Amino acid sequence: MIRINLLPQEFRRRSGPSINQDALIVVAGVVVVLLVGAFWAWLHFVRIPYAEDREQELAAEKRGLEAQVKQLEEMERQIAQIQRRIDVLDSLRAQKVEWARTMWDFAELFGRDGNWGEQFQV
Repeated sequence: MIRINLLPQEFRRRSGPSINQDALIVVAGVVVVLLVGAFWAWLHFVRIPYAEDREQELAAEKRGLEAQVKQLEEMERQIAQIQRRIDVLDSLRAQKVEWARTMWDFAELFGRDGNWGEQFQV
């Protein structure tokens, strides 16, 4: 006997295994909820504790670096103070009269023969 189905295409039974669309929607919803839950758990139990630990490590490192910065600023202040002292000493050294050279020039002015009286008549 030949079977003829006069129902429209969307109402006809499909050949092959039929999938219940309601069950498929429920399964897809459960998968989505599980994925969202897994993402939340990963954030809550993995990423947030790691970020908090990393924040504490960086804060400790920052405190150490701030202490080093204070030491460096103190050293720079001492270097500037020493440089000012060096500048004062250099200026004093530049004002210094070289008496040995002055006396030598004075002796050369009068000559080496010792006749000072001939050059200067009083």
